[in-house]
Amino acid sequence: AAVGVVLDTTSFYGEAGGQVADVGTLVCDDAEVDVTHVQSYGGYVLHVGVLKRGSLTEGAELQCHVAYETRKKVAPNHTLTHLLNSALVDALGDGVSQKGSLVDAAKLRFDFSHGSALKPAELAAGEAS
Repeated sequence: AAVGVVLDTTSFYGEAGGQVADVGTLVCDDAEVDVTHVQSYGGYVLHVGVLKRGSLTEGAELQCHVAYETRKKVAPNHTLTHLLNSALVDALGDGVSQKGSLVDAAKLRFDFSHGSALKPAELAAGEAS
């Protein structure tokens, strides 16, 4: 069954700024939830997933088991978005503005605007930075 769980504290990163959320499990003696998505809403962190066994009750003490192997693959791509933004500003100037990104374990996508189409020399300068 699909469930949503709000905890008072969590080890899970929620989806934000184009970076995908952590995945993993929430576990207690009576239940196990496979967490497939995490999102912040109004100061609360919602863990969405599938109840694999048992049942949940309000106040149950759950252990967060983040899939750190997946997070280790996402983290370098997150860092690279910051480096890419810096390289573009260095190469093209302050007219560069980040418009979005997608950061997951396999790739990063960086969306930006610039006052004009990039010239081959500007593209080469950005790639070299």
